[in-house]
Amino acid sequence: MLLRYFLFNPGYEEINWFYPEGKSGMFYNMFTSYGHNPVDPDPRIPLILWLQGGPGSSSQFGAFTENGPIKITKDKIREIGYSWNIIGHTVFIDQPLGVGFSYTTDQTKKAVSSAKNAAEHLLNFLYNFYKQWPALKKSPLYITGESFAGHYIPAFAQRIVNNKTFLNETKIVLEGVAIGDGWTDPYNQVNQYDSYLYSVGVVSNKFR
Repeated sequence: MLLRYFLFNPGYEEINWFYPEGKSGMFYNMFTSYGHNPVDPDPRIPLILWLQGGPGSSSQFGAFTENGPIKITKDKIREIGYSWNIIGHTVFIDQPLGVGFSYTTDQTKKAVSSAKNAAEHLLNFLYNFYKQWPALKKSPLYITGESFAGHYIPAFAQRIVNNKTFLNETKIVLEGVAIGDGWTDPYNQVNQYDSYLYSVGVVSNKFR
């Protein structure tokens, strides 16, 4: 669908390394970079993946209320001018399987049991995504997200750089990762909330 200067492409990729054909689908929305067609290779335009936190939060929340180009409120839909797809093709992935519109109908195993397991599924997703959009292999890859994605992102990035077969076949470049308010070490993070809130003036010393 053409929406002014960018393309809105929702879709599914199967996680067919781990489930039988037709038994799974990982959902995504891709908002293409302003004025750039994703079927045209362009190494100047990054590919940005967004993973929501949770665990168990749909990335469509990020797509339509945070950093996507379409803002959905209670009474209207509008286009915003500060979305990430101004600088790159931005893909919002519902993951792990079972989150948002992503699914598996295979009841013989758990959909996901660890960040490592989720990373393996994401690598499978990315492999199939590049088959669907081969020109995007030329775009430098960035993996981004927030909150519990502080677990998903490092595991996913490590899985990419350690899989030489995947890298040799796709020829992609993982340029970087970005984690916002990462939920990476709950035990120590929770114990520092009082000091943080005091330091930014949200609470007084009395209420620490």
